[in-house]
Amino acid sequence: MDQIGLSYTAIRTERQWRSATGLSQERFNLLAAEFGKAYQQYYGVSVEEKMKNLKQQFIFTTYEQMLFFVLFILKNTLTWDNAGLVFGISGPDAYLNFTRFFPLLQSALERLSCLPMRDLKDWQKLRSAFSQQLVLLMDGSELSVQRPQDEQQQQQAFSGKKKDTPERYS
Repeated sequence: MDQIGLSYTAIRTERQWRSATGLSQERFNLLAAEFGKAYQQYYGVSVEEKMKNLKQQFIFTTYEQMLFFVLFILKNTLTWDNAGLVFGISGPDAYLNFTRFFPLLQSALERLSCLPMRDLKDWQKLRSAFSQQLVLLMDGSELSVQRPQDEQQQQQAFSGKKKDTPERYS
């Protein structure tokens, strides 16, 4: 395959950059440089050398393509089949490439001291971790959860609402 389906080179505006990746083009380029370093550290060679040595066809041939792929999937929460469709690959290939590239993104973010904190289990840890920060941004998502079959588990999961919020039609 010569070119992936959706490419970062098609993005023309800052709004498109933020919509597709969550980053400005400038920050994307900075992160791509660190992503490349993380790739070389992990594999011991650059992507160009790896392609030359393995003599096989690669779907993603640059660090920018790899990073764009991961960020786009994280930002847009696609199924693997849909991600494959968007990028011109199969669903299993989308999954395989994501699992290869995501740890490299984590490594690059860690190198830049930008890795999100996710393991703050109590108030004291939260307070000490952010004692020097002026602004704290929290990102949360509401996920639907299947109702437990066990009656005791249902009571623990019960929100207190008796009915769903009614829809209003005007």
